[in-house]
Amino acid sequence: MTETKTLDRRSQYSVDAIQNALFTLLEEKDLSAVTVTDICRLADVNRGTFYRYFKDVPDLFSHIEDHFLENFREILSSTDMSSYYRSILISIRENSALIRFILASNSTSHIIEKLLLRQKDSLLDMLNSRCPHLNRKDAEYIFEYILGGFIYLIRKWFEEDMVIPLDTLEKNLSQMTEAILKSFSGTSA
Repeated sequence: MTETKTLDRRSQYSVDAIQNALFTLLEEKDLSAVTVTDICRLADVNRGTFYRYFKDVPDLFSHIEDHFLENFREILSSTDMSSYYRSILISIRENSALIRFILASNSTSHIIEKLLLRQKDSLLDMLNSRCPHLNRKDAEYIFEYILGGFIYLIRKWFEEDMVIPLDTLEKNLSQMTEAILKSFSGTSA
């Protein structure tokens, strides 16, 4: 949004309708093909309402990404892998329209890279504290492996309409990550 302020209930309703319209349209076409007119028609708002909050469609999408990233700051500061994965999975489920778009093969979103850049050093520090004998380059490769598996698993979860319960997915992710960390920490399982 062009301004940072708390929205009243009516304004929040309009912003939510605009965002929901965007995600509905993204199921049919690329982000670059979505117009303000398309969004306003589907959201049942006038163009003035749209422009009160956003400059254009890319600004709207950028706002959605930034809001999602901001919500992840607290989640990604956790060092307990179980609560870490649980919080991430809940946030992913709550933002399923955005995540579906991000995981789409034609997505132009760079949100995953943004998340990585914001958290890579702290996650690598956590990995190094668990596996102090690893050099930074080896830790980066392990980090990329864990992240790639996580992204693939989330993509599969979405493709299967999240049929696996969140608790089961959280447990599996935690166990797989712990197994990887244990194998590199030099301690026996």
